Amino acid sequence: MSGKSIFTVLLGALLVCLICSPAAYAIGAWSTLADAIWDFEGDQEGTNAGETVSATGDFNNDGYADVAVGAKLYNSGQTRSGIVWVFYGSEDGPAATPSLTIN
Repeated sequence: MSGKSIFTVLLGALLVCLICSPAAYAIGAWSTLADAIWDFEGDQEGTNAGETVSATGDFNNDGYADVAVGAKLYNSGQTRSGIVWVFYGSEDGPAATPSLTIN
């Protein structure tokens, strides 16, 4: 990653449970999911949110590492058209809500 980051591992949680909540986590070194510094839960069930996660580098060029979370079966106007949420990083980790939505 080109930007600063306070997390060590970015984890998609699609297969952690049958109805995954949250769908993605960022955790520091030597941490568990219970100690996650960030998590995200999509707003539709059954979309495969968190199946695809990516540390995007410094997407918005502010010096902090950013995160993208995908949901390939998300319904946004068309059935199962998919969505990607981008979370800009900060000194405290990824933003709590999506900074950018691509669908």
